[in-house]
Amino acid sequence: MVTDADRRKLDAGVREGMDSVFTVADGAPSDGAPSRPLAECDAKRRIVEQVSDTAWGGYAVRDYVLGQLALPYAGHPDYQEAWRR
Repeated sequence: MVTDADRRKLDAGVREGMDSVFTVADGAPSDGAPSRPLAECDAKRRIVEQVSDTAWGGYAVRDYVLGQLALPYAGHPDYQEAWRR
């Protein structure tokens, strides 16, 4: 679920453009948009936010988790081999 606090982190223009995404992420149907991929993106975003706080598990945990989340994008030109763990 996308909270009001999550929404407030975004600029107003971005927030307006994301209304349909928030609706799907909140579990409500939205014009047949695929809710599973959007929910997966939301879950990954929450994982990244949590592990980015190194107090949560330290650098080794953060680097491992973020590296694993980045792995599916290894074919992208912006992917950095240093992320591979």
